[in-house]
This record gives sequence, C-alpha cells and structure tokens, in this order.
Amino acid sequence: MLQRRVTLTLLMLSLAAPAIRGAETAPVRDNDFSYTYMDFGYELWEYDFGPGEREADSLFARGSYAVDEHLSLRGGLSFFNGDGSFDGQRLSVGAGFNTPLKDRLDLVITGDLVHDNNDIDNENGVMLKGGVRHNTTTSLELAGGLFYENIYSDADDLGLFGRSLFYVDERLELGADLRLGGDIFTLGLFGRYHF
Repeated sequence: MLQRRVTLTLLMLSLAAPAIRGAETAPVRDNDFSYTYMDFGYELWEYDFGPGEREADSLFARGSYAVDEHLSLRGGLSFFNGDGSFDGQRLSVGAGFNTPLKDRLDLVITGDLVHDNNDIDNENGVMLKGGVRHNTTTSLELAGGLFYENIYSDADDLGLFGRSLFYVDERLELGADLRLGGDIFTLGLFGRYHF
C-alpha cells in the first residue's frame, strides 16, 4: 500500500516537472490569483469500496494562506452525516505550490494529510492534486486536473477534478467543485472570501 502511494506521488510530481521547469522562463511572473482565502460550503460524497457504496452530506470550512508568491499553507474541517454509521469529522492540513505558466494560467499542486474520524473507524491518509487554474473571463475562473486520494484503508483512487468560481466582487466568489474517480464522486457548492 505504501509503495503504491509513493509511486503515485512520484508520478504526479514527474508529470508536473516539465510545466514547473517551463514556468522558470515564462515572461509572466504574477497572474494576480489570490492564494489566501476561506471557503465555506456543502459537499455530497459518494464512495464505492469495501462493504459497498457509502454516501454522505458534508458541511466544510477550508482555507489557504499564501506564505509567499509560490507557497501556501492549507487546512480544512468537514462534518459529515451519511448512510448507516458513516458519520464523523475530517481534518486536513497541507501545503500548496503555484507558479504562472502563461498569462492568466497558473500551475497548482497541493498535498494534504487527512485525519477522518467516523463512527466506523479512524483513518489517516493523503489527498494530492495537480492541475491548472485559469482566469477565463473577468468574472469567471476555471480549474481542473488530476487528484489522488487514499484515506480509507480499503480504498484509494485516481481521478479528475474540476472547479468553477464566479466573482461576485473583488473579495467574494461563488464556486462549484467536482471530483470524479473510479470509486469516488464528490460535488460541492461553496462561497469563497479573499483576504
């Protein structure tokens, strides 16, 4: 199991390496994306593994703080209520790296350590994402890429994620998140406040 985690982590980093290297010579040095924010929202989870499919409704708060122009610290807390005894809390802490690829397009790589405390069991794991963030119009931002999640002992998954953000004003955005993997489906709606 650990070998598979390490292999997938190295695979994601190796896929991102050419983009990071290309960004070193990119003429764009700042796309004015904010990496200091708080999100509050709702998310539907569907996991299909182990004893069968589990669904849960989750309320969450998550945030990011930009340490410098390329590095951010992240954290989040979710409270979820699901099928049977699939109820609990999820706490995550991690870091993110971002760099401009070209005008209005950033490469973003994040990694989080996750502790999931539910009525069935306590689990620890990782969530990794690598993708791009694009300022599509003056009021719309789109993001997408690959994710890897390994939290529950009998499940890990690699899949695609997407996000859209609509700018209400310079500090407030409304957004939607989607993750689609072989055994994981999540759909979330949230508000984001920039500091």
